[in-house]
Amino acid sequence: MNFPRSLMIRIFSIICVILIFHGSTEEVYAGPVQWIEVPPTKEGNQWWDMGSVREKNNKLRVLTKYKQAKSDLNEKSNPILYVMDIDCEKNYFRDVSENGIPKFKKDWKSSQGDKLINEVIQQVCQYGSGY
Repeated sequence: MNFPRSLMIRIFSIICVILIFHGSTEEVYAGPVQWIEVPPTKEGNQWWDMGSVREKNNKLRVLTKYKQAKSDLNEKSNPILYVMDIDCEKNYFRDVSENGIPKFKKDWKSSQGDKLINEVIQQVCQYGSGY
């Protein structure tokens, strides 16, 4: 049975789109956003979304937002959204996605003294201790 080439391309395209969106390993959270701001630093501001905190494999996952402080070179900075995994026992974190784009290198790391990340880890772990 011979199918027209254009039909085969269309079917192949539809299958690819279905696999891309259905095969995603990232969880999607929809609902009201409740941003909690951590104390700002000279580097900028950071928030975490209380409604997005989820437990997964004994770790916490949370949506965060970072906005770099204004400077002479950077008059207008756009916030960056991260999905972050947090290991409360080891005080480690890893960014799973940035602005909705999955990160392929997702190594666990310490905050290395970053006060914003330290505060996010502390607050999210305290909030998520009920999971």
